[in-house]
Amino acid sequence: MNKRLMWIFGLALLLLTLAVVGYYARQRPVPPAPAAMVRDYEKYPYTRNDQAKVVDFATQPGSGYANGGLLHDRILQKQLADAGWTLREHGYLTGKEMQPYCDGRLDVMVMGDLPTITALAQKRVAIIAVARINTNAIVANRKITPAQFKGLRIGYPPGTSAHFMLHQALRAAGLSMADIVPVHVNSNDMEQALRDGKVDAVSSWDHFAMNIVERVPGSEVILSAGTSTYILADIDFATQYPEQLKAMLASVYRGAHWSRTSEENMRTALAWTRQSNIRFSGKTQVQSEVQWIGLMRKDTTENPSFPLLPPDVANDNGRLQQLFAFGREVGLIPATAGDWPTISRRILHQPMQDVVRERDRWQLDRADYAPEVLYPH
Repeated sequence: MNKRLMWIFGLALLLLTLAVVGYYARQRPVPPAPAAMVRDYEKYPYTRNDQAKVVDFATQPGSGYANGGLLHDRILQKQLADAGWTLREHGYLTGKEMQPYCDGRLDVMVMGDLPTITALAQKRVAIIAVARINTNAIVANRKITPAQFKGLRIGYPPGTSAHFMLHQALRAAGLSMADIVPVHVNSNDMEQALRDGKVDAVSSWDHFAMNIVERVPGSEVILSAGTSTYILADIDFATQYPEQLKAMLASVYRGAHWSRTSEENMRTALAWTRQSNIRFSGKTQVQSEVQWIGLMRKDTTENPSFPLLPPDVANDNGRLQQLFAFGREVGLIPATAGDWPTISRRILHQPMQDVVRERDRWQLDRADYAPEVLYPH
């Protein structure tokens, strides 16, 4: 067989192979793309407390002890049941999505600090405890400073403390949001956005920032700043049912104390947070591993006063006041919401202080946790 015939034969064999592969590929059903998780919050079974004795408790992913421990706490369950009450969890993706339901439908809520302050300014809610004390960070695809952000594409989740941190970093560098190309990016999507070159930097929670630095070559943390997550209560609920509110706060305190005592307890608390996230969205970022244990300790249990509110939390020019001013500046808080001295009156130290003062009554030094969630979901 001469070279020309061998070339023709080889080409024919290649074309035949491609035709056969294409035929069988067409016969295989194409797997459907995963459907986006959509929650219809209006269909949640909210109950006004004059209708039934149910604490409607709102959580979001990564809420820490106010997310998992309460749902496994047999002491809390008994304290509520002794008065004829029970607990019901409502999961929300973000505090921003939770806010419309802070109209009496929710009794106790867990939110990040900017959603907290916007809710405080517009709803009948009060801040009653700290759920987490953590960090946000800005990660860039190279070693730069915020002063070099002009014209760059910066990703951030709008209406969050990460948005506030970016705003403050630009202001300190003599820039504004108008000087950058703002890109709205969910925290879960930031790593891919930076990897694909869709953004030059991102602003997000510390955990996402650390993952990006570990996984995306050339990325660096260029700035970090503290942030907090808070526990809030509906004012009417807190006024009419102070004992049920204190039972909830006692459970948060008990969970923190219990987790401080051993790494095994910390792993269990993280596992409960994982399970809560999976029940809500089918997935979770939370792992029971060294990095997450370190984060949880730094965010919560290493602070000896946690979960009590810091004494200076309502101060003028403190972080919450700055968030309030930022919320007004960017239109999240209307001018009709009142001034800071008025808003800050709804930051209540007393309920948690009462619980700690009556530690024997509220069994703060005991622990009795069920392996499974105690309430139907």
